[in-house]
Amino acid sequence: MLEPVDKWQNVKSKSAEPPQTYNILDAFYDAPERYAYTFQHYVFMTRYLQEIESRSENVSLRILERSVFSDKMIFVESVHENGWMSDMELALFNSWYDPMVQVSPNLVPEGFIYLQTTAATCMRRLKQRARGEETGIQLDYLQTLHEKHEAWLCPPVIRDGASPVPHPATDSTIKAISDNVRFVDDDRVSALNGVPILVLDYNDDFDVSSNERVKESYRKLVEDFVDYVRERRNSQSS
Repeated sequence: MLEPVDKWQNVKSKSAEPPQTYNILDAFYDAPERYAYTFQHYVFMTRYLQEIESRSENVSLRILERSVFSDKMIFVESVHENGWMSDMELALFNSWYDPMVQVSPNLVPEGFIYLQTTAATCMRRLKQRARGEETGIQLDYLQTLHEKHEAWLCPPVIRDGASPVPHPATDSTIKAISDNVRFVDDDRVSALNGVPILVLDYNDDFDVSSNERVKESYRKLVEDFVDYVRERRNSQSS
């Protein structure tokens, strides 16, 4: 499921007469020091509701673009460090965020897939996408986001004997994904520690819809990773 950008662009107010529609994404980029907290609060709620809605679908696998943990560990920290969210607003965010996560174990994913690119590549693709609200984004802001993603989703490999995958899985699965797998090692959200991460190099510009060879190689890595995550979950349950 794609992240709910359409909800951020179309916040409807039924109490106004006539009814009004607000673009909180545009408001944030236009005045981040005013709307950073408001935007992150609304982003959390839309992701939270999206996760709940996706549970009702009869599917064996759910992949959501980003999560409420990306919000806290990447974007909230970035806007706070930039001075767009005050210390008081950060404390307010954490005061309801942490309890919400604690009572919502379904929010904790069984695995992450990290599409790794440079900030410069992100800027180039951002310009190609040409989303109106993003025209003022600067490269240094994207570099900050990149560094936070790297620290969180691409920690150093810690090898356990011969294998960098320190959890039960079949030999074939380990061999297929070992060079691409990391594990969350971050005390900010203890529930995430040990969650596996599949790191995929997505820096090259290619069209996965038309390049069958590349699409198949990515599909196989994701498929093996999903198999590993399921084996790991079953092992822990038993």
